[in-house]
Amino acid sequence: MSEYWPGAVASAELEAALADLVSRAQAWAGRPVVAERFIPWVAARLGAPEPAVIRAAFASDLHLALACTERDRGALEDFEAALAAIRPAIAAVGAGASDTDEILQRLRVQMLVGERPGLLAYGGRGDLRAWLRVVAVREAVRVLGERGRSQAIDDTRLLEAMLPEIDAEREVISSELRAQFRAAFEEGIRAIASLDRLLLRQHSVDDLSIDQIGALHGVHRATAARWIERARVELAVATERALQRRLSASAEDVRSLMRLIASRMDASIQRLLGD
Repeated sequence: MSEYWPGAVASAELEAALADLVSRAQAWAGRPVVAERFIPWVAARLGAPEPAVIRAAFASDLHLALACTERDRGALEDFEAALAAIRPAIAAVGAGASDTDEILQRLRVQMLVGERPGLLAYGGRGDLRAWLRVVAVREAVRVLGERGRSQAIDDTRLLEAMLPEIDAEREVISSELRAQFRAAFEEGIRAIASLDRLLLRQHSVDDLSIDQIGALHGVHRATAARWIERARVELAVATERALQRRLSASAEDVRSLMRLIASRMDASIQRLLGD
């Protein structure tokens, strides 16, 4: 089968990997796999014919994506089912029912229409449905941003997850200061960028790992970690500014108060506000 991979040098290992690829591709049983068409399609996505990479590819999803671009009826039905499954992810960033319908329609056009439909960009290195979900969420953020609407991510849940109660410290921190800090923290959450708020929610509320967040957004885990750290820093800065406005205090006094409050909280909030 290596003759179907442009530029490939035949070897027993490569032939075995390609045979395995074709076999796994048939897990999407909408139509038989035609090696002459399927292998060049995969080659264009994976690049060099490395057996280990070929064995790790999401073969059945690549088969489905190819069939979608060729307007196979069964493939398009499965594509619609995949879109239906990501409606909750779109709603989670603040899209109403009509917004979600519009975003999914845009996604259909983007993925399936034109000389270079968006499905050509699917590389087969991850689950197709997860890839579509990321694309849909990004489109939703863009559409809502165009309309001047912020992401309606569940800020209350995020607030409760990241800001434990500090009632045990009544003798150290007055109820008024605690209330002002809580209000400033909530204001800070609403002030940071939509993506930062989404990342904090996924990490602190949904309890997703760095690896899971990286996979969801299509980036390396190190990039996801940097994004989350940036979001924490932005939230700390926004909280400090909001608290300074509320108390009409100096920046030094506000930082001292924030350090005091952070010292009474768990490790995650200490790391957030300790600097």
